[in-house]
Amino acid sequence: TQSTWGSTQEIREMEAAEEHHVEIIEVMQLCGIHFPDICTFPPEHDERLKQQLKSVYSVLLKVRRSAGETRILRTVSGNQQHLEAIRAEGFRVFGESGELVLTLLSELANAVSSNVEAVVFFKKLEGEFLRFAAEVHDTASEEFSTLVNRSKNAFETAQAQATSLPTNNITRLALVYAHTSLLSDVCHEWANAIEIARIVAESVPASEASDRILTLLRTDMSMWCSQL
Repeated sequence: TQSTWGSTQEIREMEAAEEHHVEIIEVMQLCGIHFPDICTFPPEHDERLKQQLKSVYSVLLKVRRSAGETRILRTVSGNQQHLEAIRAEGFRVFGESGELVLTLLSELANAVSSNVEAVVFFKKLEGEFLRFAAEVHDTASEEFSTLVNRSKNAFETAQAQATSLPTNNITRLALVYAHTSLLSDVCHEWANAIEIARIVAESVPASEASDRILTLLRTDMSMWCSQL
């Protein structure tokens, strides 16, 4: 039976994808909740920088929502009009505020430059924001390729900076998860994603803080292996 969302099987697949997406969002929120513990802004700029962080999150959440819905709708037939409307909203938000958000993230990172974990956190946010922006663009467009490459560069820079953090540090693990998600979901570079995730899954000691992200990484590795 067909509905506006497609066949029964497609609905189930969409619900499963959304359930997994919600779990990922919860992990990202966990990392966001962890953020105040790792960063103290300079007192003379504290209130202004906190307001900037609120602005960054506001735009990032809007673009992320569009990217997430775009990702799901692309797997379901009969929804091209809805898909285009969702993409257009994400495209509009990024067009209006994207470069400003990237500038604010750079300023926030500079403000906490003595705190490696906080710098890695902001660089991770930059990579995620660029990845979500890429997903609302046409995959055949030059803009898509540019945004994907910028996202890769941000994640790779953050990975290099994160090497001084403990291997089971929650921010470092969240960065690995975000980076491998880009490689698998957007770039379809499953072998690269598997290799990065495998090293982490095999070397990071278990802890209450790290277990959830490690479980997600192992689950995703199984899915990526099926794509090879």
